[in-house]
Amino acid sequence: AKGQERLLLVMATGTGKTITSLNVLLEIYNKLKYYKAIILVPTITLVEQWAKECKKFNFTNIVKVCSKNSKWKEEIDGIKLAEQIKNGKEPSYVIICTYASFAKDSIFIDLNDLPKKQVLLIADEAHNMGSGGIRRKINAINYLRRIGLSATPERQFDEEGNIRLMDFFGCDNSYTFEYSMEEAIRKGALCKYYYYPHLV
Repeated sequence: AKGQERLLLVMATGTGKTITSLNVLLEIYNKLKYYKAIILVPTITLVEQWAKECKKFNFTNIVKVCSKNSKWKEEIDGIKLAEQIKNGKEPSYVIICTYASFAKDSIFIDLNDLPKKQVLLIADEAHNMGSGGIRRKINAINYLRRIGLSATPERQFDEEGNIRLMDFFGCDNSYTFEYSMEEAIRKGALCKYYYYPHLV
């Protein structure tokens, strides 16, 4: 949608969704000299994976909000303090959080309280935004800069969830960008392979 900083990138697995979204964050840094992001992921394994990718981009001050990090609350409080003090310099940070954690009321209130025009919300496996606890909170999410990433954004048998998802990421009738498996194989971004379904 015009004038909105919202994207829904539908790209086949292995075609670079993570790198594409982190390049957007890098562009923001190059332009504004700070980066602020909240990255939502479905699993703790993906929290670790995203943290590794962020480090490759030289993003620092990475906070992992999940059951494996008992210090996340102190780290978020540190970010909030830096946002208050500033001293003429914008703080930079990346917060990586599981959907399950983000859906918890106390954590949601904590993480939804950062500068709404500056933070980039990246939703990995974005179809998760249309389900369960997150779905109930989707209208309350403050952040205006949004990127949704998915290889399979369509929520089966859930038209309402699909509409809300498209609306959240500023799409009318089509995704912002689509890169199918067929196109990726044709252009050599993915090697040719075959699916053999086993019926059980």
